[in-house]
Amino acid sequence: MSLGTPEQPNTPASLPKVKLRRAPAQYRHSSVLVRPEVAEKQIADEAIREPGDGPEPGGNGGCGPKPPTPTTTTKTPHRFYGTTKLNAARLSSSAGQIGDEIVQHLKALVGSDVEITLEIHATVPEGIPDHVVRTISENAATLKFDQFGFEEE
Repeated sequence: MSLGTPEQPNTPASLPKVKLRRAPAQYRHSSVLVRPEVAEKQIADEAIREPGDGPEPGGNGGCGPKPPTPTTTTKTPHRFYGTTKLNAARLSSSAGQIGDEIVQHLKALVGSDVEITLEIHATVPEGIPDHVVRTISENAATLKFDQFGFEEE
C-alpha cells in the first residue's frame, strides 16, 4: 500500500478496500461515555485556563463543591449519643441492626468505650398481674438490671 504521491494522492477512491471488523466494546469500572462535542469543549476550556483556576490534582475533578480543607479550627467529635424507640414486636432484629450499623463502627475505633443502655417503659391500662410482676422481677434481678420497679397509678 502506498502513502500516495502528489500525482496520485490518497483519496477514498484510490485507497485499497479493507474489510473492517468491529471490536467488541470493553467497559471497566472506570469507563465513561462522553459526547465528543462536550469533550472538545472541556479540552478547549482547560487549554485556556490559567494555573490555579481549576481543580487541583487529586481533587474531585471540579465536580460539585470542593471538600472542606482541614484547618486547625476544625474540631473532631469525641462522643456519640443517640436514642431511638424500638418496636417491641421486632426487638431482636431492631437491636441487631443498631449493633451492626452503629455500635460496631464505634467499637472498631481504637480506645473507644461504648456503653449501651436499654430503658423499658411499659403501661398496661388493666394493670400487670401478680404472676407477671414476679416473673419480670426475678428475670430483671437475674439479668442484673441496675434499676427496675413497678408503679401504681
